[in-house]
Amino acid sequence: MDYALNKFRGKIEFIKKQLHSQGLANELRSFLLEKELGVEEEARLKGILDNKTDEKIYQYTANIISLYGGLESFVETIAEEYLKSLSALFPSYEKLKRATGISDYMSQGVSLLSHAEERKLKELPKKDVLKGLYKAVVNDDSTALQSEAFIDVGGGNYKHSTIMKCFSRMGVSEMQDKLKNYEPLSCYIVENSLDTSSNFYTKIDDLVERRNELSHGSENLELLDAEPFAEYLAFLSIYTETINNYLNNKLKHYGWGLLDGEVIEPRVYSNNVIMLKAENAAVGTRFAKGQKIMLLRDGKYYDGKIENIHVGDVDYERYEKREAGMEIGLMIDSACKITKECKIKVFKLESCN
Repeated sequence: MDYALNKFRGKIEFIKKQLHSQGLANELRSFLLEKELGVEEEARLKGILDNKTDEKIYQYTANIISLYGGLESFVETIAEEYLKSLSALFPSYEKLKRATGISDYMSQGVSLLSHAEERKLKELPKKDVLKGLYKAVVNDDSTALQSEAFIDVGGGNYKHSTIMKCFSRMGVSEMQDKLKNYEPLSCYIVENSLDTSSNFYTKIDDLVERRNELSHGSENLELLDAEPFAEYLAFLSIYTETINNYLNNKLKHYGWGLLDGEVIEPRVYSNNVIMLKAENAAVGTRFAKGQKIMLLRDGKYYDGKIENIHVGDVDYERYEKREAGMEIGLMIDSACKITKECKIKVFKLESCN
């Protein structure tokens, strides 16, 4: 689930290129001021310099509108991505609702119906909303859920609290409190020695205020130079990536619950080598290199795969347990550093690609 994040990263890179070009133009103006120019060239340069303030306002306006538009698009796109991923895990709407705590779609769908074909939802036919509402609630089909029912349909006000409310309606009510524990935001907090009880999201809210000032035609603008604006770009990159990581972890949480098999608490050695004790695997259990596993550590879920199988003094490509007391050594390839607190689930071999 990375489409929304990659799309936003593209927007950030586009804005960075514009800032770089603007910086080069400023350097060129400064360079020309130190040169002896002809009458015609001086006249042209004077015209450019006389327009410098208006140009700075135009660039500021373009940067703010572009960055906010990227944030709004990210929120709405990742909401759609997340909902589709939930539906893939829980095709039944009733099961999805029970498992995730997502807001009742009857009320959300009726609210969406009243906004369809208007403003930012002008391309969404009311007929499609009614069809989706019927299929989801009556036919118990979660794939008919429409993400527009959970977002801020008014648009233009995606402050941090509003973004959190969108995801809360989608059953992710704890994100507000737990987001700070996920990378890269958690690293940002440590690197900047921030108080974990403070509000880290002022740049999000300030961006919204600046965007609204521009849309309402305010004439008293507090312009941002390139350097402080670059800080906005950096923080929004961290913010959006952290949301993406959090939602991916949430999906893995549900996937863990749906995965057949016992939770294994293995004996752990260094370099992600584990030993499955006799009671961890029944006779007849099969293992193979490349077989997928899931790991749970400190409330976060990780993908992994079996890199090597070692039983007795022999390495195996594939192995089937044939004796009840046999212990099986596995080397695991995963971003998770396996510790004794880790829990593991192994995909059935036939489910492994």
